Amino acid sequence: MAKKVKYKVDNKMKLFGQANLDTGEIKINKKKNKAAGKGELLDTIVHEKLHIKHPKMSEKNIRKKTPIVLKKLSKKSKQQLFNKLNSPMPKIKKRVTKKHLSKKNPSKDRIGRKGTPAQNSKVAKVLDEFNAGTLRSSAGELVTTEDQAIAIGLSEAGLSNK
Repeated sequence: MAKKVKYKVDNKMKLFGQANLDTGEIKINKKKNKAAGKGELLDTIVHEKLHIKHPKMSEKNIRKKTPIVLKKLSKKSKQQLFNKLNSPMPKIKKRVTKKHLSKKNPSKDRIGRKGTPAQNSKVAKVLDEFNAGTLRSSAGELVTTEDQAIAIGLSEAGLSNK
């Protein structure tokens, strides 16, 4: 029989979240998750819920399974998880991918594609990092806006005005 899961917010924790297998309690640090970026709170909730559902599963396997479970969740299910922590669900902007860049007409591209193939490749790699949620600014903070990601890509490729 499945355990009833209780959710608590503890913003003094050093971790993003913690699951207590004995009591079926999940503690979440909302401040730390919010600082890490959009979508991180939901990721933490699902991750900790997997710990309770599969107590013998290794941390490595839970980390692999978390994004798979997130993709399968409906928007309604995600909203229910946020409601359990009394959090409004964050709106995630549409992200730029290679698919959005036109190959035939460079003037239609979001970033213009005016550089060499190597420079364009560098910008595309930076956008991929942003889409994966791993792009960080020079200050070490997670990049949250598409425009900032494009500016970083252009700067690293040597296409910026600076």
